[in-house]
Amino acid sequence: MGDDGPKDPPLGEEGAVRLLSEAMPELRWSSLRYVDAGWDHEVLLLDDRLTVRFPNEEHYRRMLDAERVVIDRLAGRSRVALPRVRAIDPDRRFSVHDFVPGEQLTPARLLALSAPDRDEVADALAGLLSALHGLDPSVLPPGTPSWTVPEEHVEVRRLAASGLPALLGPVELRLVDEVLDDVPALLAESPPPVLVHGDVYEDHLLHDPATGRLGLIDFSDLAVGDPAIDFAELIDYGRPFLEDVVRRYGGDEALTDRAIRYGRWLAVYLMTDHLVSAKTSFAEARIPFDRRVGSDG
Repeated sequence: MGDDGPKDPPLGEEGAVRLLSEAMPELRWSSLRYVDAGWDHEVLLLDDRLTVRFPNEEHYRRMLDAERVVIDRLAGRSRVALPRVRAIDPDRRFSVHDFVPGEQLTPARLLALSAPDRDEVADALAGLLSALHGLDPSVLPPGTPSWTVPEEHVEVRRLAASGLPALLGPVELRLVDEVLDDVPALLAESPPPVLVHGDVYEDHLLHDPATGRLGLIDFSDLAVGDPAIDFAELIDYGRPFLEDVVRRYGGDEALTDRAIRYGRWLAVYLMTDHLVSAKTSFAEARIPFDRRVGSDG
């Protein structure tokens, strides 16, 4: 969910290229793409070979060393392609990563894969999450926020009450209340926390059609929390896929149940986040809600 601290003004493509060129004049490329989705980083993609990420707030600058350590430790324990960190600017203004090839693994793209390829995706993802959740959380820098649902929940409920009645109908508002009313019980059922990626969803899951290999990017939201958090948004691929990944991971029905409930809460969170940040249109912000709450999923 990120730290949501004060954000730097955007560099823009020209500013990002200038900063990189001044800091690493030895770096050469023949083509680049600039990406800014309005979230936590601006990105330059160099020759589909390197990814340069420019964090836009202090929290993400502090996380750079933890990202490098965690990804390095996972690289030898997983067949998932990972964005290994090759360099960190001494002033922590950017980091340079291996480019992870592939296309975003949308629900439609997963459904279009053959059954063996879907099995490979599920197995690789389960193996990666098992390895990640087994790492020592002390790799995180001191003061790193945990996946703080209790604190976030207070603000989500306030924003939902004040802002969502103008955007949702009565039936949808009742569903929002049901999701939010469930949170205390969900938190009470959570097991001891582990190191979590914190943002495993279709924008960060990539599938390379040339090799069939799964990739996972953006480890900047590493935190400590319920392992179910890393399964929560897999419900967008359908319950059978979620259950398959949980089974291969060695989880049980309780893990699946908590994952679905966290996914529902995150769907409400994204709509309330729109009210304060407008990172996306409300039509986009409510898509997870429609998938996870507004139907039987």
